[in-house]
Amino acid sequence: MNRKKMILVWLVLVCFSMSCSGANLFATPTPIPTPTPEGQRISVPGGGYSLIIPLEAVYAVSDRTVQITYPSGGVGLVTNIWLVDTRGRDQVSLIRDALQLSAGEGDEVYLGDSAAIVVGGLDGLAIELTGFLSGTPVEGILVGVTLDDEHFFLGYGVADISSDPNLWSGFGRDYVLDILATVEFARE
Repeated sequence: MNRKKMILVWLVLVCFSMSCSGANLFATPTPIPTPTPEGQRISVPGGGYSLIIPLEAVYAVSDRTVQITYPSGGVGLVTNIWLVDTRGRDQVSLIRDALQLSAGEGDEVYLGDSAAIVVGGLDGLAIELTGFLSGTPVEGILVGVTLDDEHFFLGYGVADISSDPNLWSGFGRDYVLDILATVEFARE
């Protein structure tokens, strides 16, 4: 992937992490895939979780956030623990609020189908997304898991589809879901 595209993917993912239609990607609600990428398990102490970073990935860890980019393909994932009062709130409203808080000026993101998902052994929700981030066409997924009354796990996986309209459906979706399948929460 050229440097400009890699920077754009990082910018899009950083914008999402600061706050905290397409084909049906989920025909049937189901847990995320069980295969895990080969790589290194990293701990995110400020977030109380860990995950496996694929060997080929470029990544950065900061407090409660992990940013992962596939180096040659315009696909990225940001995970974050959002400190928010979750009492009496459903996962859809929490995901929508996180998206609104992180959207940049001129971003147009549309939420699509949703499905139940299991992350770190906990029930969550996955919502498809399509649209434009920083003027770039994207497809992806937003994943949310309520951990307790004050902590909400967010995963934002996106693919820049400007050069390859099948990048998300042909590679990005599985890449992101395989990483999310490795999440382990260390909560009491």
